[in-house]
Amino acid sequence: MDERSFRSKLYVLEPIIQRLPEVSVPKRHIGFKEKLMWSGIALIIFLIMTQVPLYGMTAQAQNWFGSLRYVLASRAGTLMQLGIGPIVTAGIVMQLLVGAKIINLDLSHPRDKALFTGTQKILAVLVGIFQASAFVMA
Repeated sequence: MDERSFRSKLYVLEPIIQRLPEVSVPKRHIGFKEKLMWSGIALIIFLIMTQVPLYGMTAQAQNWFGSLRYVLASRAGTLMQLGIGPIVTAGIVMQLLVGAKIINLDLSHPRDKALFTGTQKILAVLVGIFQASAFVMA
């Protein structure tokens, strides 16, 4: 182990992070038109998700979660809230923690960057579980 492993307590999560799935680097060059096409498809799916309510969601629960709209970064009671919301929230939280030097990671170092990304994935799952639990209790 090098001295970097003692800089952040997040290195405890490294065995879990190594088992998480990840997207590999493309084996060919992706052209601008193809990137634009896939970005458009993702945007359309995202916009559809903002219109599809969660199964069993009542108007009362939507009103209760409506005040959390800005914190949870989504429209209350839709598929988008449990789809992209936890990912966005986890990304913002991790960037704030690293930016404020609460978590001591150097994102220019590949190992620290991998740890940051993996921790962000774990946090996104935890935020998703928290939000889903809140919806079930509502």
